[in-house]
Amino acid sequence: MRQWWGNDEGDNGLYLRHGMGLTPAAVMSELFTPAFVEVRGCVLLRHRFSERNFLTWWDKLDGDVIRIESVLNHTHLWDLMPEPTDGADEDILDWIRERLAEAWLDRVSRLFPQRRFYCELVDDYGPTISLHQAG
Repeated sequence: MRQWWGNDEGDNGLYLRHGMGLTPAAVMSELFTPAFVEVRGCVLLRHRFSERNFLTWWDKLDGDVIRIESVLNHTHLWDLMPEPTDGADEDILDWIRERLAEAWLDRVSRLFPQRRFYCELVDDYGPTISLHQAG
């Protein structure tokens, strides 16, 4: 952000106002505070939910809620953002992944307070998050 502004005096609000625009800001807000849907005891990211896909995994994994959530909530940051071009970009993606995991855990815990959740941070196709209920 400071590189975009050209000095150390800029702040995130200025970047959002002058460099990002409303649509990207709304998309990022939705990414950090996603909606969830509950299906057969599984808590799933709503924007990723497809009944057909869910039923396929339900059958394939014999209704194992944690494994189904792990598969269907499995999110590769490289599918959402540009792939890194250097080590600094990789560090930024790792930082974003950590913030996303915190935000998702906070959101899902508030929406489903009677349940406990866990976010796995892995590197299988770039920085990846997998959200599921705790066993």
